Amino acid sequence: MPKTISNIAVVGGIPAPIGGVTTFIRRVVRKEKNVGFLFDLYPSEHKSVPSEFSGKYIYSDKKIITLLKLFFFCLAKKDIIIHFNFSTPRALLLMLLLPKRGACWALTLHHGDLGNYIKPWIKWVLMHRVDIALALNDRHCKWYSRYVVKDKIILSSSYVQPSLPQPKLEYVRLLDMMFAGYKNILVCSGYPREIYNHALAINLMRDRPNDVLFCCLYGEGAIRKDLVTMAEELKNVIILDSLSEDEFNYLLSRADLYLRLNSEDSFGIAIADAINFGVNVLATDVCPRYPGAQLMPASIDAASLLALVDDSLMVKGDLAYSKERFNEFTYVEVLSRCI
Repeated sequence: MPKTISNIAVVGGIPAPIGGVTTFIRRVVRKEKNVGFLFDLYPSEHKSVPSEFSGKYIYSDKKIITLLKLFFFCLAKKDIIIHFNFSTPRALLLMLLLPKRGACWALTLHHGDLGNYIKPWIKWVLMHRVDIALALNDRHCKWYSRYVVKDKIILSSSYVQPSLPQPKLEYVRLLDMMFAGYKNILVCSGYPREIYNHALAINLMRDRPNDVLFCCLYGEGAIRKDLVTMAEELKNVIILDSLSEDEFNYLLSRADLYLRLNSEDSFGIAIADAINFGVNVLATDVCPRYPGAQLMPASIDAASLLALVDDSLMVKGDLAYSKERFNEFTYVEVLSRCI
């Protein structure tokens, strides 16, 4: 029987805090009208279910309850597509434990580096439980091809364009005060972890006293305290924590430059959003980037980064631009494969 409207269940989570996977899911359930169920596995104090989502939202602040509901859902539902969204292969333990009764299981792993060695049970899940593997780039395709039949792999996307941000008036006024007196507004974002290289962005501002950097952090990470301490030493660095999607995107739309200094990445939703907002982007070339991003090596030193930022803000210089082609995410091919 064909999979029709409302016959897709998404497994993952929605903000807060905002992040790449959660932002993708929030936008997918807002845009894709054939999503009938959303299982939110990630407890947090604040949740924002898109008003456009007319399906059933399954969530409990006790994760075990949501997992039990998902277990019985998988036990009962056969004619449905279940789309699992995780960051790394370790999370595939859930797919090992859940019952599979004829439903089509689609998987997206959003982390940039999926690793070289995986445990035997992960290999078994990929070989026997995954019906559709949604790869985000060629590197993902190669990784999946070691364990998943080629016909089951789809080169997909993790990008859905945002709605026009609608932050609260108090937040807009607060940003206006923070912007006052500075020439250029720079933004970086991500988890407080080494691979995001936030420290490099913060140190950059020592040589840019007339500009201001907003370092937007979300989630937990080993270097959070170090980054906060570094920022406190500089008047022109502001740490913002766990912004909502509307808050972050409004800030991003007001920026002059978005910095993505990751040493590992899979795509970078904020890069695409910034470009669609008309904001310049400097990003490392560790993975395919949204067209229009200005590229630099991940090993860039502080002096070279300073020069590239100058060039980008002045819209001059010999900058390399991403010419990758990206389509927005859609379930069209998934639906066709699961009929």
